[in-house]
Amino acid sequence: MNILVLNCGSSSLRLDLRECAEASNACGPSRAKVSVENVGGLATVHLSREDGEPHVARVRLVDHAAAVADAFARLADVARIQRRSIDAVAHRVVHGGPDLTTAVRVTPAVEDEIRRYARFAPGHNPAALAGMAAARANFGPSLPQVAVFDTAFHASLPWVTKLYPLPLELSREYGLRRFGFHGLAHRHMVERYAELTGRSEQEANLVTVQLGNGCSACAVRRGQSFDTSMGMTPLEGLMMGTRAGDLDPSIVADLPGIAGLSPAQVAHCLHEASGLLGVSQVSRDVRDLLRLAGADDCPPQVGEPVNDGYPETPATRAQLALDMFCFRVAKYIGAYLAALGGAEAIVFGGGIGENSAILRARILK
Repeated sequence: MNILVLNCGSSSLRLDLRECAEASNACGPSRAKVSVENVGGLATVHLSREDGEPHVARVRLVDHAAAVADAFARLADVARIQRRSIDAVAHRVVHGGPDLTTAVRVTPAVEDEIRRYARFAPGHNPAALAGMAAARANFGPSLPQVAVFDTAFHASLPWVTKLYPLPLELSREYGLRRFGFHGLAHRHMVERYAELTGRSEQEANLVTVQLGNGCSACAVRRGQSFDTSMGMTPLEGLMMGTRAGDLDPSIVADLPGIAGLSPAQVAHCLHEASGLLGVSQVSRDVRDLLRLAGADDCPPQVGEPVNDGYPETPATRAQLALDMFCFRVAKYIGAYLAALGGAEAIVFGGGIGENSAILRARILK
């Protein structure tokens, strides 16, 4: 059977066509992939397939429905597949709330629940709903659609790691608790570790680290999520590409008064203008920062001063941003090794975790 996998961001789209055996949970390799950036304007479309050269195009796409139609037409051309040959569409959804903790068939009630928790993931859940509507528009209302949730893997969090130390009645009444994210990635890392080592997933004690534009760490105890760095929203935890991660909550309360920022501007600062981009003032991409810092091997020990004051040059700001990034990842790994009483392995995933040997070495050093 042919499964079309959709991963929708606020202005992006990822499509992956997979052929899966009906009698097995395993899917074969990707037949073709399409990624679309800048949905809603002049979009950049990347098409890749196993047996062909990648292709890049620029096309104006007004919304996700247009992006899905364009992307599928490109997939159909290289994979020689028709709309009627698609057996199901699978959607990655960032936030499923407390009740959607397994893969589910998309229904109006499920969409209502995804919409309900959009306030905790405003850049993600509305995009997933747009992807579901686009799939219906392109493939018809009778085609099965399934949603899988980044929060689902963390449904095993115990109360001691799930709750914030707030008045209990506030937590209970308003659902203020830690959900965790990147669950699909962390679960895959557990499965892959078990596959590579021949270990049972249920026996694995690991620290899994997902490092990309968004970053999170997870303490895995006997194959299940025991603690994780992201919380009620994807903003908590590690320093990320543009997100601040952990900081003193008083900063959020003080910014409107000392900097004259509105609540929306504070949210933009913490989500879109902080992290690697905010500290370096140059880029959120670690490849750019490594080039600027002149790091062609494992850089110096974390904690060495960049200079006597705030860094003034792009190179010194890039070095400081990388210092902070690696230190904060290492600090979470150390905390999780303590929480687990030790672990068998540290497993890296994501674009940075998989591809930057320099930063892996620096974090572990």
